[in-house]
Amino acid sequence: MNYLPTLKTMPAPSFSEIARYRIEAPALRTIAVTHDLIGRHGRIAAVLQRHLAQLGRTKAFKVLDVGAHDRAFGRSLARTNLPCMYSSLDIDNSTAHDFDNIDNVKGYFDVIAMFELIEHLPYEQVDDLLHKAYSLLAPEGRLFISTPNPFHPTQYFSDVSHKQHWPPDDLYAILRGVGFARDQIEIYGVIYNFSSPLRRVLTGMRNLIWRVIGIDRRGGILAIAIKG
Repeated sequence: MNYLPTLKTMPAPSFSEIARYRIEAPALRTIAVTHDLIGRHGRIAAVLQRHLAQLGRTKAFKVLDVGAHDRAFGRSLARTNLPCMYSSLDIDNSTAHDFDNIDNVKGYFDVIAMFELIEHLPYEQVDDLLHKAYSLLAPEGRLFISTPNPFHPTQYFSDVSHKQHWPPDDLYAILRGVGFARDQIEIYGVIYNFSSPLRRVLTGMRNLIWRVIGIDRRGGILAIAIKG
């Protein structure tokens, strides 16, 4: 799994600080992807492709993949032929990584990615991690975060190592508290589809039933934040 070493914790934002920003959180925009966002079984999600293409128009951009596991995002980036330099961070040494602790990372990055990571960390560590990521982002840099949708019936509870759920309004609020501006945060609800025709049909039928009875069929949350 994608874990980080213990970070030096600062006082986490209070409930009142979170509530201050939560009320301005935008409604979720729904997107659909095949299997996952990072293109492990196909293409990188279109909304991420759009942001990456914007960065790649003017220069070779630097990517730091935090909690990178098997570096699948790096392989997907290579297939896009975009001009980027990819680095990975993870304490799992089953795959070779460039860093094993974010405190050892120097320089600035145009993209910092945290796919399916923050749900494995306590709230205080996530706050510290996001502050560190913000300090490592170059101007106009992007922070990509994905996490299970806690309002989906099974997604968050499918893994015993999950420690902290992240409702989308609270994820938006903590990003605001870190320093991202209101109009520089995008929040999406992600529907995960499958390439198998039979599984697509069965999942589509299930999702239709869930939609009728008011169950959230979006299995994930994606946040994209731009440093002004």
